[in-house]
Amino acid sequence: MCRQFKCLKAVDRVFVSQFTCLCVVTFCVILPIICLHLRHSLYYLLWEKNVAKGRDRMRADNNKRIEEANEYLKKVSDARTLHEPNVGHETMNHIDVGITIITVSRNRHRLDNYEPKYLTQVVAKFMKAIEETSNLKHTYQLFLCDVDPNSSSYAEIKPLSKLVPIFQRFRSDLNVTVVWSTMSISERLEKEKRDYVFCGRKTLNANVSNIFLVEDDALPHEDLLPVLDRVISNVFDKTKSDHIHHQKNVTYIKFYHPERLLGYISLEPERIPELFCLSFLMSTVMMFCYRKYRPITSSYTRILWFCFFVYSCSLLLLIGRQNLLELRRMSSQLYQVTRAPACCTPAILYPSKGMEEVLSYLSSVRCKETFGKDYALEKFRTTFKKTGLMVQPNLFTHIGMYSSLRNEVLDPFIV
Repeated sequence: MCRQFKCLKAVDRVFVSQFTCLCVVTFCVILPIICLHLRHSLYYLLWEKNVAKGRDRMRADNNKRIEEANEYLKKVSDARTLHEPNVGHETMNHIDVGITIITVSRNRHRLDNYEPKYLTQVVAKFMKAIEETSNLKHTYQLFLCDVDPNSSSYAEIKPLSKLVPIFQRFRSDLNVTVVWSTMSISERLEKEKRDYVFCGRKTLNANVSNIFLVEDDALPHEDLLPVLDRVISNVFDKTKSDHIHHQKNVTYIKFYHPERLLGYISLEPERIPELFCLSFLMSTVMMFCYRKYRPITSSYTRILWFCFFVYSCSLLLLIGRQNLLELRRMSSQLYQVTRAPACCTPAILYPSKGMEEVLSYLSSVRCKETFGKDYALEKFRTTFKKTGLMVQPNLFTHIGMYSSLRNEVLDPFIV
């Protein structure tokens, strides 16, 4: 190998100069122009990451979504006739997927005077998607699950409860006073788990085959229902004998994972092989094109291919896996299903049997600091050897800068 490097240095100076020029142009000119404002690229993280600007940008985007959501919900409300039954009490026929939005009041002017209205945005987005998405194999029903202990003062949910059936954990006629700020993090995590169990149980009892539990700051993507429909058909609806064991073991499917954790540098076992496989393909294509452009002797091939491989790895790492995943949105068929990581529960789909098992287990454990419901769910999966899957890229955007759990305004780069 050393002899080959010396030979390359002595004889093929042309490639060295060309490869150096390629690297300089790519990493110092082209990528900075393309990636400087591309979130999750290394260039963005190094030069554009500004917490104050990030919060201002999130608030501006949030205001725009609130305006659009209010316009849509007003149209829906105006279209409802007076003789329609109260949606909160109507009897539901059997439905394939019950989508339940778990909600609690945000901010309540403890932090500032801003009203984020995440629930309004999410409800409008779901209602619009269900109304406008065609050619779906399954039926869908939207529910609200109010777990705010002071539900009588939760103003945002009141107009929405006239449009969407609602499950309510705490009676609105009781004057319940819960000082959230005085609760320990362990108490908050335990309440959050109990809220989750309540909402899952109520949805399960609503005559549904699959339960989709969504937190009220998880905004669905336009592709959600087509991808969700296909995933249900591929994972839960198969009847062939060779899929029976797999179907029984799939307890849940996650549709969101924090984007900062979706990069190539990760504890997830498939990420580095994915980087190497894609780099292998790119370097092979580059090597083929280069040999067409400039024929070289076979003694140089391995070294040149290795140079292109390093170039390809560097290119993918600098752009960021999160940004490359966006290319999969070109078709619902391109979305990737992988093993689910432990973290986070903003949007999870359960078959009815899996929901029953999860609810039984969560009811038997107590959450505390460093052991939230997401890690309880992971412990259940590993203990009973169940399968948890995740769909990538994300089909939800986490818009909750105002955290109900932490009672603070979060860093927009970890939302």
